[in-house]
Order: sequence, then C-alpha cells, then structure tokens
Amino acid sequence: MVKLMSKVVYDCWVFACRKCGHLLFIDKSKSLKKIYTCECPECGEEPYENWIIMGEGNGKTFEWRR
Repeated sequence: MVKLMSKVVYDCWVFACRKCGHLLFIDKSKSLKKIYTCECPECGEEPYENWIIMGEGNGKTFEWRR
C-alpha cells in the first residue's frame, strides 16, 4: 500500500517575536497592519520593531517554511 502525502498549503505569513520567539501566523489575504499594533501574546513585548518575518506557514496545521 502506498501512502500519499498531501501538499501543504502555505496561506499565512509567519512572524517571530524578537524577545521570546513566539510565532504569529497572519493570513496572506489580510492586511499586515496587525504587525504594527500587536504586542506579543506570550511575553507582552511592545509591537514596535518586534516582529521578524520567518517565512510562510499553514494557519490550520501551523507548519511553516523559510
């Protein structure tokens, strides 16, 4: 029996908190303005220059790639 792997759909941008590394997934079809106003839900770091783009991700499975 052959097991087929399903293709992962990368529908989000993935950002990481500079302070604690918490990952934030933002839908590609939405505005990125959330990055400018969203403090880190894990450590509370202020949004100004905090988020680093890491790559693309899947908003359902939370898989991501650079």
